[in-house]
Amino acid sequence: MCRTAGRKEKEKAIRSRFVVKIEKSTHGLEKRIVEGKLKDRDKMFMSLGRIQAFASQVADLYEMAVKDNKEGPRLVWRQKPEQQQWLEAREGEPICCARI
Repeated sequence: MCRTAGRKEKEKAIRSRFVVKIEKSTHGLEKRIVEGKLKDRDKMFMSLGRIQAFASQVADLYEMAVKDNKEGPRLVWRQKPEQQQWLEAREGEPICCARI
């Protein structure tokens, strides 16, 4: 897939904006769970689903789950580097020659 350099930069900017949103929201949910402000597991899953829905463009870059440990339920999440590489490849390489 080839795209212009401008289009690639636009795609990267859009993705970056959604990455910031999903990470900010995920940190907020994680904080609410740790502080005990959110105790209902169903509400935890609904909040997590809402986060994934509004940032669906980048949600597949993250692995997210609510897991139990000795302190109680905790949100566990990480960015998947293999998905990041795929997304960058999907944005395309800039084309530098005229169309034939």
